[in-house]
Amino acid sequence: MAKKIRNIRIFYKFLVILLLLSAIPLLAVGWRLIQINKLGLQDVILELHTNEVESIAESIETYMEGLREKLDFIVSSQGESSIDWALNARVLRSLIASSNDFLTISMLDAKGSELTKYYPPLLEGKVKLEDFSKDKTFLAAKETGNFTISPLYYWGNRPCLNVAYPFTENFYLYITANLERLNKKVHETTIGKTGFVYIVDSKGNIVMHRDPSLAEGSVSVIDRPIVQEVLSRRLLGSKEYTTKEGKEVVGAYAPVAALDWGVIIQQDKNEAYYSVRRMRKNAYILLVVVLILASVTGYFMTQNLTGPIIKLTGVARNIASGSFDVDIVSKWLKKVKIKDELVELAHTFVVMTEQLKRYNDMQADKMNAILFSIADGIIMTDYTGKVILSNRRVKELLKIAPSEDLIDKNIQDIIKKKEISDSLKEAAEKRENIIKEIDFSSDRLIKFLRTDTSLVSHSDSGAEIGTVTVIRDITLEKELEQLKDDFMHAITHDLRSPMTSIRGFLEFLLDGTAGELNEQQIEFLKIIDESSARLLGMINDILDVAKIEAGSMPIELEEVDLVQLTASVIKSLLSQAQKDKVELKVDEVNKIDKITVDKNLLHRVITNLISNSLKFTPEGGDVTVRLENMDDKIQVSVIDTGEGMPREYLEKIFDKFERVKGSKGRRKGTGLGLTITKYIIEAHKGKIWAESELGKGSKFTFWLPKNLKAD
Repeated sequence: MAKKIRNIRIFYKFLVILLLLSAIPLLAVGWRLIQINKLGLQDVILELHTNEVESIAESIETYMEGLREKLDFIVSSQGESSIDWALNARVLRSLIASSNDFLTISMLDAKGSELTKYYPPLLEGKVKLEDFSKDKTFLAAKETGNFTISPLYYWGNRPCLNVAYPFTENFYLYITANLERLNKKVHETTIGKTGFVYIVDSKGNIVMHRDPSLAEGSVSVIDRPIVQEVLSRRLLGSKEYTTKEGKEVVGAYAPVAALDWGVIIQQDKNEAYYSVRRMRKNAYILLVVVLILASVTGYFMTQNLTGPIIKLTGVARNIASGSFDVDIVSKWLKKVKIKDELVELAHTFVVMTEQLKRYNDMQADKMNAILFSIADGIIMTDYTGKVILSNRRVKELLKIAPSEDLIDKNIQDIIKKKEISDSLKEAAEKRENIIKEIDFSSDRLIKFLRTDTSLVSHSDSGAEIGTVTVIRDITLEKELEQLKDDFMHAITHDLRSPMTSIRGFLEFLLDGTAGELNEQQIEFLKIIDESSARLLGMINDILDVAKIEAGSMPIELEEVDLVQLTASVIKSLLSQAQKDKVELKVDEVNKIDKITVDKNLLHRVITNLISNSLKFTPEGGDVTVRLENMDDKIQVSVIDTGEGMPREYLEKIFDKFERVKGSKGRRKGTGLGLTITKYIIEAHKGKIWAESELGKGSKFTFWLPKNLKAD
């Protein structure tokens, strides 16, 4: 089966191609630019966060470095062997007075007892000398002999650090540093509405936060991915992550090496990337606008490019249907101001069409001269049945007014018979001549027409361009045939009674009723008996054909087992097959259902087909009866390995008295067996046909409906 091809207009093809050529690069470049800008903006935002935390981390490092320098200054102001307590007091008081970063500065002995303590006036009456013998910071400094810093803690609402520093061999400086200035910076550093800074210690506990309760409570946030990263990597960086509450955030972090802390800044992702989303939204809007403009431009360009082609296609379609009107192209050519290849093509097309019209008119004149001299009616049509050409004889045969124009009309509207549509369909499918006899008789008039439908091919290319139907009046032939049939029926009917009497008397003679006969007389009588039997069979066949054609042969329907019926026929013909040395076979393709038919008539059909195959199958050959159960019918095939027959006999072999010329059959028949077989099958609403090739045997197949009901 040919694959169906979808018809897509060239306008849409051009439009799609132009849109693809413009839209795909535009979308690809636009999408890529959006992604680059998105990543760029995100990098800028994360860099801003990174710069902020780096600045705070550097502030803490600077603070601790300054603290170390001040302590070094205090130590260097003393002599190497002894302490100048007066000088030391002046220096320490100077530090307290000049810097808010110190809350207290104490001098401890080797046991951790506080010897002197200096503090600002605001702490007057709130501090006293203490014992630091068990203070972890003091003990660590004493043990290591190095600068030691305590964990951050809150004194009231002030974040503080204790610093122990070996002063001399037996004395230590113990300082309480005030980180309120740093805490204020942490509180004041914000980004947008949701961005804030917090600081964690080495254990992941918050030490500074905009929410004092979190810092003073040393709330652990070690489970946060960004906290784990800053404490493990000890590098500057940024990260996107989701909090335990399911909130998406972006942040940056920086380590504080001096205190083993981490400074972290975080901001809601939606707010942080708001500018990114806004940029992307605007870019998409711009992209859509550009696509719309490209589509509109593409539409008008496509219309300009394909308009002439569509016009030419329409005119070409009209030419194909027989119209040579090119006015639409000519008018368009007059309006065109700029000439290009399409304009040149259209101009050439108009010239070509005019030449075609002149040639067509000339050929039509020649064709008409030929057609009008033919005695038969001729109608040429395309594959849809539309009339392209007809002669005058068609109107005479079909009793159509001479003035009526048949061109462009459908042949099925002119000859309103089903056989016409069947002929057109069969000619296209089978690629061969289709002959139909159509009865146009009425109550007052007997009229038969024969139609011969065949394909018409182009003389040069051989391409099929339509069909031609030849109409011939065969009324006289049908009447003569009917007279012949009537004569034959009358003669055979008149011969049947005397022939029956002759056979009766022959039976008496052979039985010896009329006296004893010698062997030679008996042999002569048997020859007469066989000849009279064949003659009587022929007479019966002719009369049966007459009955079937007249519709007077009764059909007695009953349920029949086809397998058993076939076996019965084969049994009756087995002796003949053995005599001819031909093997009879039965092939049941599948389980055969019972069928409703006239048992006697179907028996006669199968007998006729097998007998016919036996006649033309040589010794050593075989005849196979194949039975096949189908959905709503039973199919029977009789296949032989005989000589076969030419292709031209496949249809007419079922005609009355038709025999294959030059056949080498063992026995000659009446030429009516297959005719009767066909009539019986058709009377059962079935179908029979033959398949054969010379030298390859023959196959006669028929099918019958399963549930046939009497009319």
